[in-house]
Amino acid sequence: MSEQDLLHAIAKAKAEGMMSVYNGAELTDNGARFWLAMDGWDADQSAMLLNAIDPMRLARWVQISGGQLELSYPEKFEFVQALIVRAFEAGALRSPAKPSDVIAWAKSKGLRLPRQFLDGRSDNTGQAAQVVDDDAADTPQGRRAAAAMRARGVKRDILENWEDIARQYGPDADAAQVARFFSSRRDPSQPKRTRKTYHNRLGELRTAGLIP
Repeated sequence: MSEQDLLHAIAKAKAEGMMSVYNGAELTDNGARFWLAMDGWDADQSAMLLNAIDPMRLARWVQISGGQLELSYPEKFEFVQALIVRAFEAGALRSPAKPSDVIAWAKSKGLRLPRQFLDGRSDNTGQAAQVVDDDAADTPQGRRAAAAMRARGVKRDILENWEDIARQYGPDADAAQVARFFSSRRDPSQPKRTRKTYHNRLGELRTAGLIP
């Protein structure tokens, strides 16, 4: 979901005074790959991810919305969160817990997993398991997702956000537009990327046939 889409959803939700966490902070396939590749999750991240909520997208939602609306969480969220917290306190899970350990623990408790985690697992090196089927891997989205797992830095960011970029600026988005897309999402503590950097990475990804 682009920032424009998110702002539209926020405006639409104002009449009700709250917004579903799944309308902007839901766990996407690319998001699942990112989190499965991480070395570990803390208790809060585990509770959100097991409820198909992306912690980073949620933080972005809060930042963009400015706290104007109350977030509506799923009914089971507090239940899962309580179980997770107790698991960390009792030593059943150690923080940060490996994604594979959290998923195995959730299965042992009979919790319903997000579809992205049904076959997902992470090994000790943090390499994400394949969470798309073979047919999906032959699609442009599947090839981008596979490339994103190997990529780093600007390339990975572009690949993981390409659907949102293309939706906002079109498939021929140029370096200035991509730079504008990421400017509102940049962590102030991170170095600012130049337009030339985006231009070079876009060229490399297009030459490789990963984006139009």
